[in-house]
Amino acid sequence: GGGGAVGGAAGGAADGHWLPRLRARLSSSLQASEGLRERLGGEACLTSGSLAMALDTGGALAALSTAEEERRRVFASRRRLLDELDAMSPQPSEEEVLESGSCFRCRSDWGKEGALCAHCKREGLYDAYFYSLFTHRRQRQVEVAAVRGGIADSAADPSRDAGAMRGNVGEAFLEDAPLLRLLSALSGWLNSQAAAEAAAAAAAQA
Repeated sequence: GGGGAVGGAAGGAADGHWLPRLRARLSSSLQASEGLRERLGGEACLTSGSLAMALDTGGALAALSTAEEERRRVFASRRRLLDELDAMSPQPSEEEVLESGSCFRCRSDWGKEGALCAHCKREGLYDAYFYSLFTHRRQRQVEVAAVRGGIADSAADPSRDAGAMRGNVGEAFLEDAPLLRLLSALSGWLNSQAAAEAAAAAAAQA
């Protein structure tokens, strides 16, 4: 999943040990740093945003530093979400079940108007983490059946439709967020450099 990609980035160590190795390589070789900068310049994930600005103004090392900072923020966002989820009851009480079934947000399709449920209260934390991992190439308008009296009915009066059934703005075409694509590109470059060095060493011994 996306969280694993943040940690491992396309096959790297789950704890991110390849990032210090990459930093050491770039710091010790201007040629390597410039080569990576040129390669990253063609990556779609670096056409705009903070990562692109870092690459443009400070080169590959600056882009790496920005990626590491964003990676730490992603992990912090995940930790906040997991802490909130862990704090929820493993066995919901009758009151919590009733609250969930009456929530004005997630049960609006059934015409419910109760208090915000525990899951919806945490929706912002989920979205913050989710959208640090994925983006959408475009949005589309999703038309769905109307609702009358809590039952889907395409012929219902639009003025009486409930909740999201009135027409929902949905998002489609998920793709990795720029951070994940950059980490994948960095990891791939580091692996290619190691492979080239291994091939050169083998050729020298032949």
